[in-house]
Amino acid sequence: MIAIPAIDIRDGKCVRLTQGNYSREEVFSTNAVETAKRWEKEGAELLHIVDLDGARSGNLQNLELVSRIVDELTIPVQVGGGIKNYEIAKKLFDAGVARVVIGTAAFRNSDLVKRLVAEYGAQAICVAVDYRSDRVAIEGWERSLNISPFEYSRRIEELGAGFMLFTCIERDGMLSGADIRAIRRMVKSTKTQVIAAGGVSSIDDIRRIRETGAYGVVVGKALYRKKVDLREVIACLQKE
Repeated sequence: MIAIPAIDIRDGKCVRLTQGNYSREEVFSTNAVETAKRWEKEGAELLHIVDLDGARSGNLQNLELVSRIVDELTIPVQVGGGIKNYEIAKKLFDAGVARVVIGTAAFRNSDLVKRLVAEYGAQAICVAVDYRSDRVAIEGWERSLNISPFEYSRRIEELGAGFMLFTCIERDGMLSGADIRAIRRMVKSTKTQVIAAGGVSSIDDIRRIRETGAYGVVVGKALYRKKVDLREVIACLQKE
């Protein structure tokens, strides 16, 4: 399993939200490029970027900044937030992004995911499965659907995406511990590679996620609040 540092971009800054709430924002850096370079220097194999402005507006907002980050790094970058159509995804791929994370658009337009998989390959496509109270949430987590994440995962398999970003909204940014039971169930429920997110607060959390068989774990606030050290996390995962 790999640990994937997260950089959430809003107004050009590196921030973290609590449960996706834009009014509960914490700014950790005004230089997202330098933050990205820091995580690469500390051993990250992959970087996860969220365009929060794009997620809120429904349209990619930080392409120039994302391009600068990609140009500065040698490790691959995956990006989500505001990717609502093929043209936006293509701009990201043209900028050198290795993988795009499709959220609401995957639910509304399954043909988009199929087209991207056909053109760029399954490994380049990740579908976001965000859930609250056992129901999938879309539109910046503001609308809940009458479908469980485990039911939804079957649709994703059919679309052919190589990865799923599985996020517990209630735990996101809370440093309250990951939803291990749900992660384990999801890994067993799907052939799609699962990247877990939400609530990570310690190396012990990361060890428990590793035991579920997940492909990766996104680590955000725990890194920025220094609850975990990326070098120690990577060493721990490599040792085990």
